[in-house]
Amino acid sequence: MFKVTVEWTITRQRAFSKGAAQRQIALQLMISRKTLSKMLNLTSPTGNRPQPPRPLALGPRIVVIDRIVKENEIRPKGAQIWAKLIWQYLCEDRGFKGGLALKMPHTNWGIALA
Repeated sequence: MFKVTVEWTITRQRAFSKGAAQRQIALQLMISRKTLSKMLNLTSPTGNRPQPPRPLALGPRIVVIDRIVKENEIRPKGAQIWAKLIWQYLCEDRGFKGGLALKMPHTNWGIALA
């Protein structure tokens, strides 16, 4: 209910600017006084905080994958390397420990790869 920033700010305004008692505000909104005190202590709803970006699992191996993909474009259709073969190469030769189900957002392939 209170993950929306507008409702959050309206509730905080009631408590701070109008000077209404926390007990009265909690009764009006039908929420616990504990919940209201948490809302007054935090400046923004917990769901709206920016999350730090997660590091890519492929990391430094992206250069290798890009090279293989470019070489794949030159090869005839029957001789192209599949995503599973690239994944096996990364696991055996490059020490990659990730799974085959992670996506490759940096390529234009419509498949999943480690």
